[in-house]
Amino acid sequence: MTAHIYGDTVELSTALGGTPVMQKVSKDEMVNRITGELKEIHHVTSRADPKNYESLRRTFKRLKRLIGANFKGGYSELWATLTYKNSPMTEPNKLYSDFKRMMRRLRRLVGKYLAYIVVIEPQASGSLHAHLLLNTIDGSRLYIANSDLRKAWGQGFVNVKRLSDSDNVASYVMAYVSDIDLNNLEGKLSNDSNTKLTKRIIKGG
Repeated sequence: MTAHIYGDTVELSTALGGTPVMQKVSKDEMVNRITGELKEIHHVTSRADPKNYESLRRTFKRLKRLIGANFKGGYSELWATLTYKNSPMTEPNKLYSDFKRMMRRLRRLVGKYLAYIVVIEPQASGSLHAHLLLNTIDGSRLYIANSDLRKAWGQGFVNVKRLSDSDNVASYVMAYVSDIDLNNLEGKLSNDSNTKLTKRIIKGG
């Protein structure tokens, strides 16, 4: 049994041991140990490939745990979205470079060390944008005006908001960066904290 503890969540999982039925015999084939049947290995070439779902599911689970362990909402944290004014922008390396430059500017602006989790996501058009969680290491108040973040970003539009400490931050963020049903989550967050979710930014999750 494996236990993951993050925030107010304890996650337990179990796995049954045993010999795998399928065995890899080459980079392109696997064999069924019982029947001897050969199966072709499907090589994923795109994150959008439906057969890549399991890998994405594991990635989202790790991301949710990471957020839950480090972000609780409140005055020391901010949630922001960064987009490009010139679309489509489809170069991940450019986004990473622009993001690092922005973080250097922000740290100078607020005068303190900022920790962050950033998730890069394509819109339906293929244009990239970023979702960003920020917090202060010492737990001190963090405030960045939209205009200051837009100037530090320098690439287009931004939206900064503070998540309440009564929000389920991990679930809130995961709703934005993955294709999950927001209906139940929206009702829960609205009931808990008068926070309303919209799909305004979700365009191709």
